Amino acid sequence: MRRTRRERGLARGREKDQLLVKLLKADAPYEELKRALLELEKRWLREAKTEVERQ
Repeated sequence: MRRTRRERGLARGREKDQLLVKLLKADAPYEELKRALLELEKRWLREAKTEVERQ
């Protein structure tokens, strides 16, 4: 079953929050935080099926 736009947005928000909490608890430097967030966004872009999702 396909998830709605809202469900996908909530899931991505949770995923991003979990990543940030993990890195902040590990006292990761800013460069590592930035790199991890960019990698996450790139993965989301690769998984996007339509141009609207990519934007």
